[in-house]
Amino acid sequence: MATKNPNTVDLEYPITVDGTKIAAITLRRPTVDDMRAAKKSADFDEDMELTLFANLAGLTPDDIGKLDYSDYSALQEKLKSFLGRKKSRR
Repeated sequence: MATKNPNTVDLEYPITVDGTKIAAITLRRPTVDDMRAAKKSADFDEDMELTLFANLAGLTPDDIGKLDYSDYSALQEKLKSFLGRKKSRR
């Protein structure tokens, strides 16, 4: 049995992208360059976040915009988990 990728968010309400049903979205960890690119491409924080999610998932901002808001919130929580710092062991 395969282990589920911890960066994958299962969608409660799948979307269809180019005729393909998307039931889960896997985000890669963001880099500083991802954050800079998203910030440059958007005038509003909401657009910046859409762009960032699209880049991290290999989708378009329009694809991300099709998500049910509860699924979008799950992506936001996943992003927060990436941005939190772990305490170092001393």
